[in-house]
Formats: sequence, C-alpha cells, structure tokens
Amino acid sequence: MIPLFWTELLTRALRDDRVDQDWTSRAIESPKAKRAKAKIVAKEDGVWACSGLLAAANSLNEFEVSLKSNTKDGSSFKKGSQLVRLEGGARDLLALERSILNLAAYTCGIATQTYRLISIVNKRKSLRTKPRIVSTRKILPGFHELAIHAVECGGGFCHRADLAGGILIKENHIRAAGGIAHAVKLCRKKSPHLLKIEVEVENFKQIEEALEAQVDVIMLDNFKPEQIKRATSLIKSKDPRCLIEVSGGISEKNLSKFLIEGVDILSVGSLTHSVRSLDLSMQFEER
Repeated sequence: MIPLFWTELLTRALRDDRVDQDWTSRAIESPKAKRAKAKIVAKEDGVWACSGLLAAANSLNEFEVSLKSNTKDGSSFKKGSQLVRLEGGARDLLALERSILNLAAYTCGIATQTYRLISIVNKRKSLRTKPRIVSTRKILPGFHELAIHAVECGGGFCHRADLAGGILIKENHIRAAGGIAHAVKLCRKKSPHLLKIEVEVENFKQIEEALEAQVDVIMLDNFKPEQIKRATSLIKSKDPRCLIEVSGGISEKNLSKFLIEGVDILSVGSLTHSVRSLDLSMQFEER
C-alpha cells in the first residue's frame, strides 16, 4: 500500500508545475522521441528514503512511466550510484523530472543528515546509554508525514507527529497557567491517561518545580553543556525514571558537546526546518 502523503505531494507538485502546459517537452516530442530511458544518479553520498515516491509515480494513470529501484529505504549509497531506472513516454518522463527530483532530494537530504548525527552518537563508545536523535514539529505544513518518514529512514525518531501526540508544556503554557505546578495539574485533569507529560525548563528553579510535579520528561532548553551535566545529575538523583531531553541549537558541528551521560533525547529542529537537499540528477540515455 502506497502511503497517501506520497501520492498527495507528487500530485500537488505536478499541478503546481503545470505539466500539462510543458511547451518545451511538447515541442521536442516526435516519433523518434516517444519512448525513452533514463536514470537517477546520486551526485553525493546519501541515504535513500523514496521507495513510496516511485510507487506513487507508477500509479499515476495519466503518465506512461515505469520507475524501478533496488535501493531500499534506509540504505546508504555512494556518489555516482544509480538509484532509479526510468522508462516510458519521453514527454511523461520530462514532465515528471523536476517534481520527482525535488521530493527525492528533500527527503534524502533529511534522511542523510539524520544518519550523520546518529553516526556521531554511535561513535561515542563511552556512553552507556545512547540518546535518541529526534526531529521537531518545525516542518512546513503538508510535509509532516514526509519529513517524519525521512527521519525514520535515517535512523532517527519523531518527537511528536502532531499536537495530539503528547503533552509538552512550554514557556507560554507555563505563563498562561500561572506556573509549572498548575499547568501540570490542569493537563493531568484533561488529557488521556496514556499520554506522558513533558515540561520545557529554562533554569534550575524550574527543574525543581517539574520534579515536584512528577512529570515524565524534562526538556532542558538552551542549556550549556556544563549546565546539562549538573541538571542531569540532579534529575536522575531525585527521579531516576524521568527522561531528560536536550534542545536548542544542536547541529552536526556541536553535537559531540551534548553527548552527556544521562541525556535520553536530543531534539534537532534543523533536521527539518533548514536541511540541505541532496544533490540528485536525472539523466536520459542517448539515442
């Protein structure tokens, strides 16, 4: 079964690109050029995450195309690898080219960057417990499922798929409720019993308040590494079951500084809000 988000995004991309008004492809169409073969090639190392995209393209009734790949989602590849083989009407392949490449490059970009971060975590042999790398909800509307899929293909996890996926009490919630204790009390009263409660804290006073409220997860927002070490020691000594999340400005360049014993989760917003698309190219076979 093809995940719906692939079909919806590809259809929207083709509509936005006005493929029915592709005058360039119309102009070059001739009996000689009616059938064509092409390939999608990687111009840099990466991680594949687009099997569903190919299935969605193959299911388009108005296009006479066949896209095949032996690369599975989550598999790494090297620069120069042939990732996809394409065959069909020349005009159809040309019409699909940019939409396919845009979606594939974005998705593989997220998967690849996630994989790089996890590789850094796994190289830190001294850590008894490896923290999860998780994405955030900083994703453009309409791309949530695609971005989460890409993060998972890279070996990461999603923090919350949406607002219904968990209780996260942040700075403005705390202000609106009049404090952490009252915010937690209100959420426990209203929310489904299976949802965990997480509180974002900005200082040690708020850590004490969150511990007093017996929350399930404490997010250390924009804490420096030395502060994280102190906070982790404090939290684990008072409530060993409480998970610790670290967030704020984490990137591939500084990730190693945040690999601190006791940290369970590292949330990285840049995985989805400012990731670089992977460099992929579609190349037609010469006739």
